[in-house]
Amino acid sequence: PVSGRVRRKDVEREVVVKIQLVPHFRSGYDESNDAPNEHVFVFDESQRAWSAEKLRSDEKRADGMSEPDILLSYLDRHHDWCVAIALVGGGQDIHDGEAGIGEWYKALANKFSGWEVYVASDDDSPEFLQMQATHHDSIHVNPALYLDHPMRSFRAQQVSDFVESLLKGRQGLEDARRIFITTGYSDGLTRVGDYYVNNNEGLKALKAYYLAHNT
Repeated sequence: PVSGRVRRKDVEREVVVKIQLVPHFRSGYDESNDAPNEHVFVFDESQRAWSAEKLRSDEKRADGMSEPDILLSYLDRHHDWCVAIALVGGGQDIHDGEAGIGEWYKALANKFSGWEVYVASDDDSPEFLQMQATHHDSIHVNPALYLDHPMRSFRAQQVSDFVESLLKGRQGLEDARRIFITTGYSDGLTRVGDYYVNNNEGLKALKAYYLAHNT
């Protein structure tokens, strides 16, 4: 490019939406050795990252790298600082080509021994033990990192309080049930079902759970 001119691709990277599909993010840096604009990367459902074998078969990659290998290598181009946050979801089946959280441990052990690693708990998997062998004192276990309350939005606690207030008393319960059916609020209907279970009203509980599942 001509000196002093700004490349269109660089501008697009500056204004790109913050939530990206992983393949799109990967493709943006496959073609250069530049450090990404992002210093912080959050991978939701990180246990579903693709293995090297999956990338080889689906995208014809010949470098033998898994998705964790690739993404961490992009961030590792920064010379000052970077943070990779791998969120692990519960109740998610591992499908074909999805490597599990162990693939992140393996990547850190084999290629990024200089990183500081923070985890919610110890793990007795071979990949975690391998990472322990390479990182020594740079693995930090902090139970506070375990997110035991699902938060679907920053207003989730207010919604929970609202549901709690609606469920007070029998009349409140019936009013809440009608509101949740009308609005299609599945979590609220699940709470109604729980109330019925606690009051030994099994048939009503089944109906509430059925509506919650199909809303």
